Amino acid sequence: CVPVAPVSLETRPMDTAQAVQPAGFVNAELMARLQSLQGANRVIVRALRIMSERLREQGQRSRQAEETVEQLKSELQAQSEQLRASERAKALLQSRVEVLLREDFMPQECGRPCS
Repeated sequence: CVPVAPVSLETRPMDTAQAVQPAGFVNAELMARLQSLQGANRVIVRALRIMSERLREQGQRSRQAEETVEQLKSELQAQSEQLRASERAKALLQSRVEVLLREDFMPQECGRPCS
């Protein structure tokens, strides 16, 4: 029997570009890629912050608008009730004036309009 050296079965896939390039170049390439990704992330984070601020402001405006709508509703209801009360008072006054006018033109003695 001939002794055989153990063979490692663990293999790592190797990019062909890495196999032929020196390690310094690979690190520089990775650093450039990292910086590019970090720049893209900064842009994304900034956009998210801007959108978040806009949504917050829009929410505040929406709440203010809802409060204004509720105030206007209350005022409208109060004004409507005042209008109905005024209309009832007007009708009451008109009927009272009609009664008074009838009494002026129709004395109690004759029971009919007198000329």
